[in-house]
Amino acid sequence: MRCDFVTFPILSMKPIEYQTEFSDLVSQVNSVVDTWFAGPRVSSPKLACFDVPVYLKNRDSVVTWANDAYQHFFARGVHPIGKSADSFLYHSIAEVARQSDRLLTTNAKTSDFLHSGLGPDGLNYEIRTYKRSLVHLGHDAFAVLGVSRPVAISETTQIDTSPVSIQFRVFSELDSNEKCICKRRPLVSHRAKLQVNWNARLGPLKSLERKSWHNLDSSSRSKK
Repeated sequence: MRCDFVTFPILSMKPIEYQTEFSDLVSQVNSVVDTWFAGPRVSSPKLACFDVPVYLKNRDSVVTWANDAYQHFFARGVHPIGKSADSFLYHSIAEVARQSDRLLTTNAKTSDFLHSGLGPDGLNYEIRTYKRSLVHLGHDAFAVLGVSRPVAISETTQIDTSPVSIQFRVFSELDSNEKCICKRRPLVSHRAKLQVNWNARLGPLKSLERKSWHNLDSSSRSKK
């Protein structure tokens, strides 16, 4: 099955060249997975050697395995294993992930499509993604296999401004003590002032200035 998901217009895209054709890469990944499923399955498939994002999900779109390339490009430093893609993907990519996962866990066997989204550097990428249903193999943890590769990069920078995405980016910049405080208290927008420095090459979040994240108001202190 082949379909195109376009989440926002792509302008002045510059192609990214690779030595290996995407179809050959997919064949190599599928070969590793097929060999693993035919064996004793004592560990996860040996997919760590691939330098493009490769990942496995269960029926609920929870990531159950991902290589380093996936964690760098899509997870933005978050450990994705055991998490729903909605919890760490940029909104535009998360929507595509939900739709395509739903296809693969219902009636589609494979899908191969182009979509777009922000990379870890804040630039827009056109991404080619192949997904394969593994539901028929009957393994609870592995229902969807995914292989993604950026195929073009845009000169235009676009930032995900959804409230959850902004809060996530702020949280990821905090030190361990500040994170502990935030885990006990809800993230409230007026407790942080964001200074965004737009830079076409370094991305929209080159500078993130925090202003007093753990200023507790007097009423909260009196209650304690």
